[in-house]
Amino acid sequence: MLKQLKANRVQITVIVGLVFLLGFLLWSDLPEVLRFLGHFQFVYFFPVLLLSLFNYLIRFLKWQLYLQSLSLKVERKQSLLIFLSGLAFSVTPAKLGEVYKSYLLKVKFAIPLSKTAPIVIVDRLTDFISFLFLGAVGVFIFRYGLWFFVFIAIFLALLLFILSSQKFASLFLKTLSRFRLLRGWAPRLETLWQSARKMTTPKIVLISVFLGLFAWSAECLGFWLVALGLSLKNISLLAAFFIYSFSTILGAVSMIPGGLGIQESSMAGLLILMSLSKTQATAATLIIRACTLWFAVLIGIIALIVVQRKLKKA
Repeated sequence: MLKQLKANRVQITVIVGLVFLLGFLLWSDLPEVLRFLGHFQFVYFFPVLLLSLFNYLIRFLKWQLYLQSLSLKVERKQSLLIFLSGLAFSVTPAKLGEVYKSYLLKVKFAIPLSKTAPIVIVDRLTDFISFLFLGAVGVFIFRYGLWFFVFIAIFLALLLFILSSQKFASLFLKTLSRFRLLRGWAPRLETLWQSARKMTTPKIVLISVFLGLFAWSAECLGFWLVALGLSLKNISLLAAFFIYSFSTILGAVSMIPGGLGIQESSMAGLLILMSLSKTQATAATLIIRACTLWFAVLIGIIALIVVQRKLKKA
């Protein structure tokens, strides 16, 4: 019953996301946008996809870093396949569906879910921090979103403290053990917290954020190339970094799967604030989302099919 409720909740959020996306497309005057898309210089298409692939490669290095911090040794090819399969769940709230990677590790290597599930949370946390750095300069130059960035920064600092604090973990688990109905969860939560603490040491966090800066800079650069491909020369590289970072954070915070509708509308809105027409802004947004979000989902689905076939053979 509980699993059915969770499944229904996910389905509802996906539907909400698609409704937001549909609303965005209706607002954008889609026929005019489709005509303008014909102006896109195709020579820019493959470099944008290559930058997205570079993003996945660097994020795979983060995945390997987390496995290493948990003293888990997984053969590199199998680890890459499992990582890529997680991209299929990019259209889940805050990409939390990527915890499926932990399930695959459990099935194939008998690694407890509670040990590797925190990877998704810590990965999202460090991604957020990377985006804050990438968009920070733009916040002050364009004078937009300062308090939003400050709020996110404070929230992330508190979350990082909670995950890395042994005292807080002990106090929480001690309080939990007082309730008979929740007492059975204590061992699993303790394993979760121990894993999170290992991945939130200063060294691991710094390396993760550093890798995240490279990974997400690639997609920000891809966004700028999309603007060039549409001859939107008034969008500077700095503006592209700010817009992509800000809209991605906003989309993730909304908890709408993949930020559907939210990320697109915020990205297009910021482009319009920078003197682009609604048609130009929507076209740029649709292209970069196709080359990042939907490209990732496509690769993830292919990897997931390969993984499942291998598991069936085993």
